[in-house]
Amino acid sequence: SASAQEKSVKATYDVNGNAEKEQYRSHVTLESVSDNGSVINAYGAVNLNLTGVRMNKTAGRGYALLVSGSSRVTVFQCDINLHTEYSCGIAAAGSGTFVRVDDGKTTISKEQSSGFYCTDSAMISIDKYDISSFAKMSPVLSTDKMGSIEAVGMKGGTKGNAAPLFSSKGSIHVSESRMEAASAPIAHIRENGAITLDNCELTQGASCGFYVSDGTAAGGSLTMNGCKLKLQDGPLLLVDEGTLTAALTDNTISFTKDGLMSIRGGVADITASRQKLKGDIVTDSVCAVSLNLGKGASYDGAINVGNNMDATVTVNLEKGSVWFVSDNSHISAISFQQGVENGVKQIKGKANVYYDAKNPANSYLEGRQYELGGQGMLIPE
Repeated sequence: SASAQEKSVKATYDVNGNAEKEQYRSHVTLESVSDNGSVINAYGAVNLNLTGVRMNKTAGRGYALLVSGSSRVTVFQCDINLHTEYSCGIAAAGSGTFVRVDDGKTTISKEQSSGFYCTDSAMISIDKYDISSFAKMSPVLSTDKMGSIEAVGMKGGTKGNAAPLFSSKGSIHVSESRMEAASAPIAHIRENGAITLDNCELTQGASCGFYVSDGTAAGGSLTMNGCKLKLQDGPLLLVDEGTLTAALTDNTISFTKDGLMSIRGGVADITASRQKLKGDIVTDSVCAVSLNLGKGASYDGAINVGNNMDATVTVNLEKGSVWFVSDNSHISAISFQQGVENGVKQIKGKANVYYDAKNPANSYLEGRQYELGGQGMLIPE
């Protein structure tokens, strides 16, 4: 974690705003080898501009650049090299702390490190940046509670096991970026973490698309608009004792292994608009799932094939959406924006959908059996 206790950090270049508010450094190479040390430590509400600086963290835990105490730092065309475990390229902490990063490069070679880290109401803004991580458990971007990262035009990715591109307990927003997680999920959403992806091209090579864990009542969120995803391993969403709200619009998602979601003891609310979804939703007996298909959305898959009776599964179909049922599915409740007679025609395929006739939410179905839009039936269970 980034430390807001500036004096406890040993820095090669110590920048104290209490001594001088405006400071500048350019075209120099700086290195830190001390434990709990940083190459540059900026604090005391300083305004610091860095241009063409090479920051090397080669030994000892710590940071290339640590910014705190309501300081504002601009990092332009700088290179950062992390060659030690438990290190961070640029870390920002504390309310009023802001870091602007333009046109640079970061290389991570050791495990349990991070390219960018933000916490405690600080913010990092990144534009046109190249970052590569080659070690396990070393994400490109990570946020802790109330930390915020905005990134545009990033490229690169991660090579190590369990090294997602993005790990969030705070907020991460990435747009117009092209990246690959070769041996890990695209993102890890923890607790109340939020991840928003706009117009990105992202490739994943192992585990799942998005991993959700450490759930809280408020839960995490995933918003994805206009992205192209290529997944070598499924499912798209793996919810493990987590809580997730997902909104998916206009994305192109390709699978090598099909699977929309696997959920174990968590809560998930998925809304899709102008979106094609494919793959089964696999539940356990202590989860809750809501699938909301909006206008222009289609879902090709089966839900709760194993018929976990204690799983709560709700499906909502708005006008202009379609569910292609690939196998017999078991749900707790279903609703149709167009009413029953027209709504059941939106469910197609040869398989049946079984609903809980005792659930008050299904009272309008009157415990009856209905023909679906294919050869299947909607059947009370």
